[in-house]
Amino acid sequence: MRPQSSKRVKSTARRATDQAHEDEPGSNDVVLVDLSPEERTMRSPPTANAKTWWSEDDDLLLLIQTNIERPFLALKNKMMAWNDTAAGCMRIDGFGRKSLNGKKASQRFQLLLENHRQFQAKSKFMSGGTQKETEKTVLLDELLALMDDNKAVKEEQHVAEAAGKEKKASATALIRDEAMQRAAKRKSVDGDDDGSSTSKKKTLVDLQNAEIRLEQQKLEYKSKKLEADIQEQTEARKERAEMREIELKKHADMMELIRLSLSKH
Repeated sequence: MRPQSSKRVKSTARRATDQAHEDEPGSNDVVLVDLSPEERTMRSPPTANAKTWWSEDDDLLLLIQTNIERPFLALKNKMMAWNDTAAGCMRIDGFGRKSLNGKKASQRFQLLLENHRQFQAKSKFMSGGTQKETEKTVLLDELLALMDDNKAVKEEQHVAEAAGKEKKASATALIRDEAMQRAAKRKSVDGDDDGSSTSKKKTLVDLQNAEIRLEQQKLEYKSKKLEADIQEQTEARKERAEMREIELKKHADMMELIRLSLSKH
């Protein structure tokens, strides 16, 4: 009987020791020492007081609201525009986040856009059938195209402004050169009685004036060509935007029909 009692005591002691090890803080926890703050947030379970995760539905609602308001196209007070978009998201039934401001909405939107751009780049080299289209990918395609078009417009405006400044500077230089040449011509005529010398200088001035007019014509042609190119690109962007709007409406109508069909069953 005594050996059995001894075994029970040892077994009880072993269980107590194991339980003590299990109760030690951090004994079975995942070590996050080498993780970045973003990785800590992603790996740590969400608390009951705050939601740290973006669900697929939250992302989709953010994209829909952003496509409606398009705060990224604001010429000024862009963060105020994003604050309005964030407030619009918070008013949507089903939006799961407890709070959202313009900065966080903009950051999440940029992250979704960048991930989709990388996905598009990789999809070009993927074999097999085409990728499945969803409401989210259609919206991302539309918004990415709008962002790229807006960037192209700004670059064209910058080029046009630079060309305008160059044209103005060149015109000023031409006027100054012509004035200097006229002054030199008058001085030459007044101070030189030799007809042959005067004729040569007049010919030289005429050649210089012809060169100036040629340069001015080249500058005008360059400016008109740039304006025509900008107008052509603007029309092409407008046509692409109209086609995207049509495709987006068709997709939205199809998704609405699917929702109605599912709600009846």
